[in-house]
Amino acid sequence: MAFTSEELVGRWEDQRDLKNLMGKICYTILLKREDNMVDRFWSRREDICLGRNDGWYDGRAAVEGYYRAVYAHTEAYTAFLKKAFPDRMGKLTEEEQFGAGSMDVRPMSTSVIEIAADGETAKGIWYSRGTYNDITPQGPLSYWDVGVYACDFIREDGQWKVWHMKKLTDISVPNGRSWGEKDPEPFPDLPEFAGAEPFTPPAPNRPEKLFETYYPGRPFQKLPEPPVPYETFSETFSYGV
Repeated sequence: MAFTSEELVGRWEDQRDLKNLMGKICYTILLKREDNMVDRFWSRREDICLGRNDGWYDGRAAVEGYYRAVYAHTEAYTAFLKKAFPDRMGKLTEEEQFGAGSMDVRPMSTSVIEIAADGETAKGIWYSRGTYNDITPQGPLSYWDVGVYACDFIREDGQWKVWHMKKLTDISVPNGRSWGEKDPEPFPDLPEFAGAEPFTPPAPNRPEKLFETYYPGRPFQKLPEPPVPYETFSETFSYGV
């Protein structure tokens, strides 16, 4: 593939924009604003999909339903904290109360990005060493969350949008417990957090074992292949269903 100097500058700008897009997604997760995730960052197409370890959220309605569930959980545990700790939460504004105690950080590194030669689609893969907090009957727990993001992107009205995404989790374990144990000992329940419900994602509408988190004796888990140069999307593989 031979490109002019002007075309190469444009492709560099595309890579920058794709990195910024994924960075904005990370900050949106950190700020607990999943309620507008799809409208801001995903394609308008109906064939979008989100893959997680236990299967696919296939189609626009399913992807939107997943993010609505994440946002609803934030609303629920915010309400729980306001009721359980009125003195402390009452000192905060409504904006400060929302998602209090959460630290959902998904930094991305080791990016490999390829822009199609026709400039209409792109592909990227990132590894993420993250951590997130959740409100549980054991109190606020912080979890290691380590895995990979692999995405197909499509250009719409001059802007890059997520088309397909795989978010595969390699390690997920509470801080303070060994990720090398199959069933680490749970922390004791705390009476002041009785009734707190940790997040349980909705079941994918297309269940399929895409990946398994680490445990001793886990079979080898092959990560998604990095993208390679390609002319047009029909000539390459997809990170989608």
